[in-house]
Amino acid sequence: MIKSTVSELIKEDVELKTGTYLLVRGPAYIKLKCGKADIFGAVMEEGRSLTVVSGRQVPIRPVEDSLLELRVGSRDSIQFINEDPVPRSWDEAVNMLMSTKRFISVVLGDVDVGKSSFILYLANRLVSERYKIGIIDCDIGQSDIGPPGTIGLSILDNPIYSYSDAELFNAYFIGDKTPTGHLLPIVLGSRKMLEEAFDAGVDGVLVNTTGFIYGGVARALKLYKIEVLKPTHIFGLQYRHELEPLIRFLGIRDIVRFVDVSKYISRKGLGARKIFRRLKMGEYFRDIKILTFDLNKVRVENTILPAMIKVKYIDDLVYNLISKKVDGVYLDRDSIYILFKDALDKSRLIKLISKFKEEFKEVKIISLNKIRGLYLGLYNDSKFAGVGVLENIDIRKRKITIKASINPGMKINRILFGYLILDDDYNEVSRLSPGYI
Repeated sequence: MIKSTVSELIKEDVELKTGTYLLVRGPAYIKLKCGKADIFGAVMEEGRSLTVVSGRQVPIRPVEDSLLELRVGSRDSIQFINEDPVPRSWDEAVNMLMSTKRFISVVLGDVDVGKSSFILYLANRLVSERYKIGIIDCDIGQSDIGPPGTIGLSILDNPIYSYSDAELFNAYFIGDKTPTGHLLPIVLGSRKMLEEAFDAGVDGVLVNTTGFIYGGVARALKLYKIEVLKPTHIFGLQYRHELEPLIRFLGIRDIVRFVDVSKYISRKGLGARKIFRRLKMGEYFRDIKILTFDLNKVRVENTILPAMIKVKYIDDLVYNLISKKVDGVYLDRDSIYILFKDALDKSRLIKLISKFKEEFKEVKIISLNKIRGLYLGLYNDSKFAGVGVLENIDIRKRKITIKASINPGMKINRILFGYLILDDDYNEVSRLSPGYI
């Protein structure tokens, strides 16, 4: 079981002398009782505190002798080291960016190389020098900014200790935890967030990318993302030479500047990644409300369901064939999509597909029960308003019912379908293939 509240954690006061550094692994609570310390380039003053979520690690670098109050899951979560956990090359990267007006910096690297930590350090150092910085988080599977499955944008005027302190400016909803099948939306969303950042008056933008660096799909994603973002700087983090094939393919060897991976990066397994997504999901599913919308008054996107209609001869044919009522039909030249409330048993499914295969090349049977719990993105025009899950959609009555937590005062006029299916506790239970609905 994960200790998740401060009262459940082990309390310990720790003295930290200059020249000694501390790593604290979450879940943890840190309060500076006296002294001054640096966390990812942000100076922590006396009395300030932060929370470290499970699966994340924070390096504390004392600016002067300090006393810390720590609350940790176990004493193994605290590690003293004598070497600065922030590589010198990170400061060199800061100086490079400060010499460029309106910079766009893209950071490449495999999973668990510290891309997020590096970007947070760059951002804090730059805003400390009075820069206004935009951070675009394209890592949809491990979103630090915004809910999982989104490309999040935050704009910083002041240093922050962790991404949980970064206010979400806007987000582009993808609705999945993997880029596969979503290359165009990810590239488009990255560009839209970049334009919004500069429209908001930032001096530069830092772009975090996924650790998706192997294979043809990964190469295509990185190629077109770089083409549309047109970065002034590309930084690479690698343990050995894992980025080399990608860089040769992209033809950017003369542009990429490699920075060192911190020796003290905390590697996360698949289990920790799933827990982190669950915790992030939980942040966006508080104060849940049941909301019903008229399909004639809101746009429901990334699905054919609102375009379904009643087709009497198909309704009659299906009922005569398998004694089931059709909830909606979508027709194009070679395909037919038929929606039912409940899943069909195997014999009915075979009978139905066989019949319609006489007329259509593709026959797709959709069960509403299979998509209940579908992850949704909610918008007011182009402004992200929150996330939700699908409760019901009634094609005949033109109604859609969702569970959602939305920003106060935000009117919803767009609902985007995603691909993850969540249970009542917002855990991932399954995933729809792109094109299913």
